[in-house]
Amino acid sequence: MRIKEGAKPNYNLNGFNVLILFTALFAIAQLVYPFSSTSALSLLIFAFILFTYLLIKGNTNDLFIFLFFTSIMRIVLPNNFREVSLFFPVLIGSVIIAKNSAKFLSIKKLYFNSVLFLLLLFFFAISFQLFYHVQLPGFLGSQTGNTGFLNRWNLINNIIVFASIFLGFNINVLNYLIERINTFYIFVFAISMLMLLFGVNKIPLFNTFSWTVVVENESSKKMIIAGAASIMLLCYQLAFKRRTIFWLGSLVLILMGVALSGSRTAFLSYFLLALFGFLIYHRFMVRGILVLFLSSGIIAALLLSPVVLLIPEKYQRLFVIFPSEFYTGELAQLKASAAAKSSSFRYEMWAKAFEKIKQHPFMGEGIGIPKAQYDLTAEGMAAFQKIDSKVLIEDFMNSGSLHNTFVSIAYIFGIPALVLFLAFIFTLFLKTYRLTQIYSGELKAVYGFFTLVILNYLIQTFISDIHNSMEFYVFMAVIIKTVLLAPKLAEEKEGSLT
Repeated sequence: MRIKEGAKPNYNLNGFNVLILFTALFAIAQLVYPFSSTSALSLLIFAFILFTYLLIKGNTNDLFIFLFFTSIMRIVLPNNFREVSLFFPVLIGSVIIAKNSAKFLSIKKLYFNSVLFLLLLFFFAISFQLFYHVQLPGFLGSQTGNTGFLNRWNLINNIIVFASIFLGFNINVLNYLIERINTFYIFVFAISMLMLLFGVNKIPLFNTFSWTVVVENESSKKMIIAGAASIMLLCYQLAFKRRTIFWLGSLVLILMGVALSGSRTAFLSYFLLALFGFLIYHRFMVRGILVLFLSSGIIAALLLSPVVLLIPEKYQRLFVIFPSEFYTGELAQLKASAAAKSSSFRYEMWAKAFEKIKQHPFMGEGIGIPKAQYDLTAEGMAAFQKIDSKVLIEDFMNSGSLHNTFVSIAYIFGIPALVLFLAFIFTLFLKTYRLTQIYSGELKAVYGFFTLVILNYLIQTFISDIHNSMEFYVFMAVIIKTVLLAPKLAEEKEGSLT
């Protein structure tokens, strides 16, 4: 199933084309920087002139498309100045808000439906906590990395970007946007696979951690962006493509990409999303939930059985998801694996977080100040492997990165904020699923795609911090707006989606 072109979106410059040129200038600047910093600076000046021209001359559609993809690309300046990726989105987001400020005065009652209201309450909760727990040295920043300031700034950015995309998203760019999302992730997938196959561990153009092949040891590697791109392509294939032999081949190719990525989250998401995509397609929701729970139990039992030892060592990290103490008897050799140690690290951190949550259940602990000195020039996990485990756990807790969204929110902001977050994401999930049952054809595919995207984030919540992810808020803004405008989208089906 495929979204057809329909009515063309209204652009002055087309933000996606500007983004390609902008990224190309940055890429060339990165290449020439080691030989001539002056030439690199000239290219960056041209890039910023183009960016400024977009801000002044671009209409809301141009700015929205540019912002959407910039938010998930994480472009960096030469010499790996990673934090620049935090400032582009909030700058262009502020311009979108300014150009659409009149909309604040005429927001329809429709927009205050339960989903948006719950998210706004959550934003209020985290905004209050960010400043209630301010510790000035952390707020002002330091040279240690992962500072209180950067974490606070990232969360504030997320709120601004969400507001700007929610205001700037027009329904007439929906089909164009989804097609470009697919194009974007095909590019990311292809580049990531080439890096993994040819042993290229780093692309200087992008955020070093996201685009780096993280080497845990000789037999354990992972690439976060490769897994994320694979899953987004899977969601698109499940929602929009016809079930043919070529479709089946694409699913196999994506599975190979997931395996090469070494991402345990992506590996788990692949099978659950494929199963749930089938259930949505055949309207088996209630039975589907039972099947998902049963499947999860069977998978857990298999992962704690000797079957894991039959898997080649190169791919074992995908199946080792429990902490070291779970592996006894025949599985004792897995105790020392990087994957098992990583799981143990998380479980220990969560256990300490639960004790703190009991002490401050309503107000949370807030974001503190890391104590260790980190080598921000080190690649992959090297910056963290140099730090004592106990100090590292304390610093992760200080920065609020507990690798579990539910635990992190309860620990940093308190249980009330967690309740609001859970109510929001499950309400939105049920709303998008319900719309897949109401509509058929292309509209069913659109809401099916968004349902799978939300489910993927729900899976990620158990082992990552999606509340810190700008990409999460970018997608949430688009999905909420599309859900709220479902009746209008149905009315314009013949014009914009057919």
